[in-house]
Amino acid sequence: MPNINNRVLLLTSVFFILCCGFQYFNIQDGIFSVNLFAEISFFIIFIKYKKIKAWSIFLFWLFFTLSGLAIFIYRDIAYSEITTSLKLLGYFMLLIYVFPKQKKNKISKSDFLIYTLIFIINLYVIYEVINMISDFVSAKHMITLFTIYGFVLIFLYMSAFRYRLLHNSRSKYFLLLASFLTVAEILGILGYFLEYTFMFYLEFFFYLFGLCCGVISFIDEDKGDSLHKLIKTGNI
Repeated sequence: MPNINNRVLLLTSVFFILCCGFQYFNIQDGIFSVNLFAEISFFIIFIKYKKIKAWSIFLFWLFFTLSGLAIFIYRDIAYSEITTSLKLLGYFMLLIYVFPKQKKNKISKSDFLIYTLIFIINLYVIYEVINMISDFVSAKHMITLFTIYGFVLIFLYMSAFRYRLLHNSRSKYFLLLASFLTVAEILGILGYFLEYTFMFYLEFFFYLFGLCCGVISFIDEDKGDSLHKLIKTGNI
């Protein structure tokens, strides 16, 4: 029988295929339903198998599930005030979790240069995305919200990147979580406001598999897994 990680990957693949199918046939209600069911499923798996008891991670899953519920109830895409604010709170919870794990480590000059470069590149991406969609956003206060959204994602990605460099265990999955969700947000915003519908397929992939990496990062290892045994015995 597949271990829990493989089962989560298999479940995510099913969700992705369903979303692509509903998108192809332009069945928006189906997409909303699958996304909500995926977020609820991931939340339940996290609660059942969680190895991390941090309240911020629990709130991350809660806010994302509530965001999916709001989209399902109001039949509204994920870029309204309510859904965007809920997801923004979810990302902020991730930042609260990961940032303290590295603040005690000194940043070298080379690290500082690398992080500065990453910040500038991501800042430019935010600027370009906001500039591309500004004419299509009727509520101008949403531009401010999207800008805050972008800054939180930048700091989250930078923190996840440093967390990966400083820690072993499953920090790579946290970095994948932050990276995939960031790409999904950019693709989703551009696809929605610029009507590039082909981008939604990529958004589904990065969003669902990003959450999948989050589940794997935060749940208990499968103690029967060979990799787990190697880690625990110090042979890896």
